[in-house]
Amino acid sequence: MNPLHRSNGTSAANLSMRRASTVHMLNQIKQSAVGRHSSLSAMTHSSTAAPSEFGADSSVYLDTEEDDDSFSSYGSDEEDEDLLHEKRTREAMASADKTLRDVDIKTNPHLKLVESLQAQGVAKASQLVALNTFSSSDFSQARNQALFLKANGVSVLVRLIMENKDLTVRKNAIALLTKLAAIPEFQVTLFDMDGLKGPLELLADERTPPPIQSAIMRLIETCGEFYGLRRAVRQANGLGIILGHLKNMGKRHAAVAPCAMAAIDVLLRSAGNRSAVKATGGLQTIVGLIRSTLSDHSNPANEATITSAVAALRHFTNDDTEFTELVACGVPEILCAVLAKIDTPAALEHVVATLAAMAQLKEVQITVHKNKGVHSLCKHLDKPGALQVSALVALRHLAQYGPNRKVLVGLKIASTIAAMLRDVDEDLVGRAALVVSSIGSNPDARQAIRRAGAVSILVGHLKSVNNSLLRDVSTALATLGEDEKLAADIIQADGVRLLWSLLRVQSSQVIAAAAAALVPLLKSPDEIAKVGRTFVGGLRIVVTLFKSKNEEVLGYAAALVAQLARDTENCQILTESNVIDDLCRLVRSTQSDLIRQHAASALAYMAVLGDNRAAIGENAVLEPLVGFFTSTGSPLVHRSTAHALSNLASHPENARVLRDVRAHVPLVKLMASTDEVAQLASAVAVRHIRLHHVKRLEASMMAGTTLNAF
Repeated sequence: MNPLHRSNGTSAANLSMRRASTVHMLNQIKQSAVGRHSSLSAMTHSSTAAPSEFGADSSVYLDTEEDDDSFSSYGSDEEDEDLLHEKRTREAMASADKTLRDVDIKTNPHLKLVESLQAQGVAKASQLVALNTFSSSDFSQARNQALFLKANGVSVLVRLIMENKDLTVRKNAIALLTKLAAIPEFQVTLFDMDGLKGPLELLADERTPPPIQSAIMRLIETCGEFYGLRRAVRQANGLGIILGHLKNMGKRHAAVAPCAMAAIDVLLRSAGNRSAVKATGGLQTIVGLIRSTLSDHSNPANEATITSAVAALRHFTNDDTEFTELVACGVPEILCAVLAKIDTPAALEHVVATLAAMAQLKEVQITVHKNKGVHSLCKHLDKPGALQVSALVALRHLAQYGPNRKVLVGLKIASTIAAMLRDVDEDLVGRAALVVSSIGSNPDARQAIRRAGAVSILVGHLKSVNNSLLRDVSTALATLGEDEKLAADIIQADGVRLLWSLLRVQSSQVIAAAAAALVPLLKSPDEIAKVGRTFVGGLRIVVTLFKSKNEEVLGYAAALVAQLARDTENCQILTESNVIDDLCRLVRSTQSDLIRQHAASALAYMAVLGDNRAAIGENAVLEPLVGFFTSTGSPLVHRSTAHALSNLASHPENARVLRDVRAHVPLVKLMASTDEVAQLASAVAVRHIRLHHVKRLEASMMAGTTLNAF
């Protein structure tokens, strides 16, 4: 038997069965999930609950969006927390019930009022007086709740809503039940008695007056705060009933639409409800509703409907990281349309946050560009709060698309972002820094950033103790450092020393970002020599990075070695620190193109010194290097690999091994590429392999033996 199934009756026996079923379900959850809270069957039992060292963190900052979690997890269920909350609510109800004395129960002031609601032939005025009295009562007190429940007040209210034909009485009864439904104890009671089944039947009945339907929608919206009632609505086909009111937008349904959409918004907090809505075409219904009401968005009812609708769309960003269904339903287009026309803060916050969650998708970036969404987003950068932060996140991702970057440059966003970098809110500063990183690949944007004085501000933030800010600022500097003039500005502002100091923090994300920022700054011989000879910790800091298990840290550690090894003294120190062994280990084991690229490049420069060519060749690394040509399609990896082989192949034994593993085959193919650096390196490598093979041929001929021709 499905433990979620509940019978329709309200008898004590059925109530007991439903509670036992819920207990059984929760016990199953407890047994199958690690760290799950105690089940409801053990109300008297206490529930049990269940800075990593450097190198243990396997998260990869540059390949993930951990800083955007607040957008991707909007309104999602936290099942453990829900179960614990329900457990505590039931415990509180049981405790309040035990405190009632017999005299309290006998003199229960709610009994007569409840009786007046259900007695036959009672005047309408008496019922309204009882309802108004209850409405003015303070049900936040546990004793009042217990007495009302003892009087069977909730079930009487539900029956009154279903059976009474007077419009005013029914509306007041629904309003009272809605007020009670905001209190956890009454939410649990409604769940146990299947209290929403009747109101949903009324909602499905076309004869039910619109005012009653709207009132029921508000009741469902309030009940939706409790996860159990959200599920109950789905099981009673309530989602289809509510969506039906949104599909048929005649005058009758239009009056109900704002309340219906608000109810859907709350119900979509549950993943199961989102799946059900998508399966029944609910996404298209919501998008169509926004489109039909947007033409008259100044109407307060339409404005409320649009606000709830865009909030509902935001929930769907929790489920599909590819956003396939959202894109197919035209969600990006409709969000851009709302963004251009609506100025309601609540609606805008949901629209921008949804775009921020979807903006990493190339198709969304193109759609936003076509619909001039970047222009609209920039208008909200001066509005402090969640809207501003969401706009920054959205722009950061949208700027990955070239035409969007050009739009941002044309809108002179650099000065606006530079002003944000001076803000005291470190989260805002970090978001702004990431926008700088995204637009920094545009030459005009880089000039504007330089004119705005953003570089010195960013470098100043490297003194922070906030790891998130350090990571984001370093990411921005990594992009800006690719520009020669900006790199000089960073160096002049003492950026190299500050970034170097970050290599010792206990955060893999900060280390990876700082190392990435250092790489383009270490180009001049003087700067490379200074790092190795004068900085605290010196090159030993880089050596320790190879103990990490974070791919970004390992990749950029190898990149630093490639830069630092260009100095002979640095190369000698790194050799004595056994960096060659670390690099060769990475080449043999990694599947990361980032590590492959920089490890190969580092070996190319390390091979120049003394006996390093022979040492590298003896490390069983030549065949894995040749394998890079076929195991990845990355042009950067191919270029670095060709560079490494061009240096290593000058050693006779290495040249022999490379010929034996047929390295010349991919190298000759690479000579036909459009990358001139790769062409030259490949040609040099092939030349060395060929020359050493010819020498061996000559030696074998003189010795009277035979070797195969090249």
